[in-house]
Amino acid sequence: MKCVINERIVYDFNNRELSLYSRKVTLPAATARLLALFIMHNGQQVNREPIIEEVWGKHGMAPSGHSLNKNISLLRKAFSELGELNLIETIPREGFVFRASIRSLDPYSLDITPSTAMDRNEEGHNSNRIFYFLWLTVGVLVLLASGLLYCGFFKNDDVTFVRKIGGCKIFTTRDNPPGKIAHFLLTEKWQKIRSVCSEGQRVIVFYDDNSLSGDNRLKEHFLSVCPADKKGMAYACENYVY
Repeated sequence: MKCVINERIVYDFNNRELSLYSRKVTLPAATARLLALFIMHNGQQVNREPIIEEVWGKHGMAPSGHSLNKNISLLRKAFSELGELNLIETIPREGFVFRASIRSLDPYSLDITPSTAMDRNEEGHNSNRIFYFLWLTVGVLVLLASGLLYCGFFKNDDVTFVRKIGGCKIFTTRDNPPGKIAHFLLTEKWQKIRSVCSEGQRVIVFYDDNSLSGDNRLKEHFLSVCPADKKGMAYACENYVY
């Protein structure tokens, strides 16, 4: 199933892929379920608790509000890469409103829940009419982002500046404790890429993780490394979900 968002961006529910011409962004599974829920309730306020239940609870996970904030940030980032900056409105302490024009490219209604879509995938995944996507076991996924990533992503309410290392400015979500970033800066992943922070470079780095719960052991780490021009605008980002 596919739809067109704001008459520009095509969203492929089956492959969890947003595209604008040759530029494509693949969403993590939870982020794709979140977008499906927003599309289903386009223009309507959806509160935090029902979102958490629909996107995570019905799939056997028990996340915190941090998981929701992180996936909201990922979704905003994905749209910003394709030139759409203000599709998701935050209603403080309540929820969110997704505002966009939605046009289906399939002869089927969009009136279907994310949970129903998952059930249909499991029952008939060979069908050409699969709704939405298959739940994937978390693995290593490297996404090469093309086009521009606007700095507005790093200035939204959920993202905060942490520190400057050489030519790198490091950001994370606002509710992350300082110790989490300190630990990340000691990891092998950071040691492999820290050379991008040499003096004279302008680089924006965003890090977050998605620790859903201690019981299901499902963890995702998100890292985005973006060169910045003289105006502070990021471009040609390399994004890692691992």
